[in-house]
Amino acid sequence: MYVERYARDDQADDAQYFVGMTYLQESRPAAAIGELQKVVDQYPQGDMVDDSLAEMMATFQPWASA
Repeated sequence: MYVERYARDDQADDAQYFVGMTYLQESRPAAAIGELQKVVDQYPQGDMVDDSLAEMMATFQPWASA
């Protein structure tokens, strides 16, 4: 996987984000949240942190309303 092979690349956070988004498209929210959390944890200075947090919030929101 790109993220594992090129973890220090400038685009690694983007790749990790899209892994999470793929899980969301596959209706696998728990897996998606785990992958999006990796963006926040492993690339805290990356440009995809805000988008990852927003997607996690949007994914959690329906669960919180139930």
